[in-house]
Amino acid sequence: MSTLPSRSVAIRFTSHQESDVEVVVTEVASERPSIPRFKFSVNHQREPHETPLPETMKHVVRVVSIEGPIHESEIVLRIRSLWGLARAGNRIRDAVLAAVRAAKRKGDIVGGLFPGQAVLVRDRNGLNPPERLSANCLVFIRSSASNLLG
Repeated sequence: MSTLPSRSVAIRFTSHQESDVEVVVTEVASERPSIPRFKFSVNHQREPHETPLPETMKHVVRVVSIEGPIHESEIVLRIRSLWGLARAGNRIRDAVLAAVRAAKRKGDIVGGLFPGQAVLVRDRNGLNPPERLSANCLVFIRSSASNLLG
């Protein structure tokens, strides 16, 4: 069985009514869209968890507008990588998640962290190395096993 190379494509859904049936039409772009990267400059004179909430909110909104839809844990990963950090401790995670909640309350991001614009299907192959995914799977399995077995 051969595997086709993965690629990003823009997908647009429209719907219209025909008689008593709603017809949904899917349009798939023939060209690969350019995918913006999440890198932008931040103030390195402060650690991420020491950055004022309004500034952290701006970073969160920018990450979501570029990468969204995106899970909260991935936002934490993106923010810590902007500072060049190898990991995010509790203080950084808590500060970023507080900014996510504040941005949601303000309406800058909505629901499942959608940016309020058309969503591109993205190829994220280079962003999650298999080693990290394997390590995360092991942590999840161990955590689940310890919860089940007590």
